[in-house]
Amino acid sequence: MRRALLVVLAGILLAAGPWLWIPAGGAWTAAVSVPATVAASANFPGVPQIVTDGGPVFYHRGEDLQSSSVTSTAADSSGSGQNGTYATPTNGSSMWWRMDDGSGATTFADASGATNTGQHTGSGMTITASPGPTGGAYMLGASSNPTFAQAALSSVLSPFRADRGFTVSVWANLGDTAPTASGTRAAVAHLTNSSYPRSDVALVADHSTNCAAPPCWTFTMAKDPSTLTGVTGWDTVYGPTAVSNTWALVTGVFNAGTGTMTLYVNGTAAATATHTIPVNAATGRNIGFGRYRIAGAWSSYGGRDTGTGMIIGEARTWRRALSAAEVAMLPVRATSRWAFDEASGTPGWTGSASSTGGGTVTARSTTGVTLGSAAALATGRTGNSLSIPAAGANGYLQGPAGQVATNGSFSAGAWVKLTSNSTDRTIISQNGTNTTAFTIGYDQAQNRWAMRFWPSDSAAATPSVTYSAANSVVLNQWTHVAGVYESGSEIRLYVNGRSSGTATAHTTGWASSGAVQIGRRLTGGATVAGWQGQIDDLRIFNGYALVTATLTPLLGGAAVEEFGGLDGTTKTGHAGSTAIAFGGVANGWNGRYSATAAPSAFTVECLVRVAAGDRGVLAGFADTSSGLAGASADRLLYVDTAGKARFGVISGGVPVTVVSAATVSDGAWHHVMGSVGAGGLKLYVDGVRVVDTAVTTSASTTGYWRWGGQPLLPPGGWPSEPPNPYLTGTVDELAAYSRQLTDQENLWRVYANY
Repeated sequence: MRRALLVVLAGILLAAGPWLWIPAGGAWTAAVSVPATVAASANFPGVPQIVTDGGPVFYHRGEDLQSSSVTSTAADSSGSGQNGTYATPTNGSSMWWRMDDGSGATTFADASGATNTGQHTGSGMTITASPGPTGGAYMLGASSNPTFAQAALSSVLSPFRADRGFTVSVWANLGDTAPTASGTRAAVAHLTNSSYPRSDVALVADHSTNCAAPPCWTFTMAKDPSTLTGVTGWDTVYGPTAVSNTWALVTGVFNAGTGTMTLYVNGTAAATATHTIPVNAATGRNIGFGRYRIAGAWSSYGGRDTGTGMIIGEARTWRRALSAAEVAMLPVRATSRWAFDEASGTPGWTGSASSTGGGTVTARSTTGVTLGSAAALATGRTGNSLSIPAAGANGYLQGPAGQVATNGSFSAGAWVKLTSNSTDRTIISQNGTNTTAFTIGYDQAQNRWAMRFWPSDSAAATPSVTYSAANSVVLNQWTHVAGVYESGSEIRLYVNGRSSGTATAHTTGWASSGAVQIGRRLTGGATVAGWQGQIDDLRIFNGYALVTATLTPLLGGAAVEEFGGLDGTTKTGHAGSTAIAFGGVANGWNGRYSATAAPSAFTVECLVRVAAGDRGVLAGFADTSSGLAGASADRLLYVDTAGKARFGVISGGVPVTVVSAATVSDGAWHHVMGSVGAGGLKLYVDGVRVVDTAVTTSASTTGYWRWGGQPLLPPGGWPSEPPNPYLTGTVDELAAYSRQLTDQENLWRVYANY
């Protein structure tokens, strides 16, 4: 009986694959017949090196360290040394609430991909939508408490750890709640400890005698706890005055290596202090906004029953200490932003007085805005977008006069999807009296993105022009295009956040007084170069010349060191397991089959966590390693428009897919596996199988396995394909096999983890 049980256990270990590939005490030998022999040893490399027949061709666990490099290594744990590559820096945000969720929202989307969805918390309260410096914001208010409303926002997961380096940054407006009495406070943000009922980290407006001019912004971290309800004290950095009814970007940075806390306000360092990491520093609890905890009770609420309560704008965290140069980029924001997220009607714009620092905020306005009859709002890259299905005289949106200040440095950028390249296309332009001042759009003759800037308001003037790099224009795929004029210097283009093409000298700027045109250019009163496709999240930055360093935090990226998907990642067992969050702009890739054709039978699997409303490609096979250009895309595993897992291959020249019955976009971890072979086209979600036995093979071609995003080709051909092929979500334990795994092998993986 004992021998029979050992044989069964050995079989499970040998076939269970990634979910049981955990180093254990033992020795191994591969140079034997199956079953291999295992003996006691302190160094056991894992099952993949024992099983040489049918193991994964690569296995990316997501255990990599953060990297600021343009590309970095995605380590392979299969034993074959087939490392992959992240096609982007991997030190991005661990939480990013843009607060664009609109009036009546009950949850707040996390644009980082880490699925740190926000929610209301507290009692007897109302949270209302308000304009913020970067777009949306939410005011805390309305309760039965005569002084402070017990209203707050909080996340589901922990976006950083107080025992390691971190950064937390939030746009905050105290409303009329600025503390006026000594010892009173209004809390903006906190991270609460998991063992003791107090906040380990807090950003607070404090009326303290330590303030140079109270009340002042402070960044505080708790020392070792003296009791379950108290602490021995706080390490606190005191900064500049917290002014009521005024926006400020408050940022706390902790460098664990030097034990240094730094408070920044509007991107400028205010002061520093030292901090020693205490016992049981917070590692697993959620972040909150509008209150913090001390002596076992929630305190210092920012909400108000009457008047204007605290307003929380864009909030972000990182699992690392940002540099001073990086923090200086965070306050950059649009002077005019067209989000196009309205449910219907005429789109409006929000704005700020300047692109840097604090200042006033412009509420959504439709004054002076005209929407052409052939343009409308439709599903976009995120939320809605401006849609112009067919170019023509009525396919446009016209905004206020002089919205782009062309007599000084300025930038303008948007996410665009071009659906026709039959002629020139315009994203944005603005006229003077006699000529167009500038245009950003598509140049048909060059087949590239282009920015043109006229040297004067003369009909005879010849514009300066700069073009993007070759192959930067991809039809039917979302691309971010930004044009920049640096006063007295040059014009330049950025595609997907990176400098593209050669900048062109341009030293003259002049003030154009015409209306801003979105989706068209006017010449002699006639419409030319009309846009065809979609435009989303268009932003104008007056007085500011964007560069790659400022575009990166505006567009997002990817972040490793997120809590992993293996069971017990916040408890024991796999306590060190991590994953990678994709923020809708990047991917990883593996070149195992870049020179040798991939076998027609295969399996791909991963753990995935996707929030409600988020979509994208989990894994797939393409002829390009990064970007959305290319000629082919196959073997796609993706989250479709309904939030369900879908898997398919190209068969007979068209995509054939199978789809899960249940949704996976619920913020929980799911095991997803797709395979093709003699058993058919199979998809499993948490062990539940869907199969199409009519498809038993896939194309055997060279290319790259990609995860986190890839082209959707043929355009519009994949059923319920996501609007943005790049994933917003978290991926862990990705593995690919050169054979079709069995149903039993799939179940072993599911139950070994759960």
